[in-house]
Amino acid sequence: MHQKKPSELEIALQKLSQSTSTFVDQTQSFMQETRANLKNQEASVRNLEVQVGRIAKQLSERPLNTLPSNTIPNPKEECKAIKLRSGKQVGKELEEPAEGSLQNKQKDATLPKPTEKEVQKSEEKEMHKQKSAAPKIPYPQRLKAENKDK
Repeated sequence: MHQKKPSELEIALQKLSQSTSTFVDQTQSFMQETRANLKNQEASVRNLEVQVGRIAKQLSERPLNTLPSNTIPNPKEECKAIKLRSGKQVGKELEEPAEGSLQNKQKDATLPKPTEKEVQKSEEKEMHKQKSAAPKIPYPQRLKAENKDK
């Protein structure tokens, strides 16, 4: 019982067969992974298409030249006047209350009229507030240095 030793050609053929089978197995697993990734990408693209369709529908339903947000009306309806720090009023003059208003007449009668001294004191306080509201100079050291140089 003598067994023949496989020839070099048969050994090479077996190795080639094994490497070809492993290559085929690897290629098949790669193709399965690729198909799964492709399906996931297709689903993502479909979702994006749906989202873009919804946005396009919303934009087409919105009237042209309008903002997309809902505006809240001012409860005071409009600005009557703006009073600056200097006491100057800008914009429309404040409307006087109706002459026939009984409440306004009663309020005027109960309020004491300020004396000249009180008016002067209030004006002085306002002037003082305006003067003290001046902004501070940033980096006063620089100004001192510039004055020394001159």
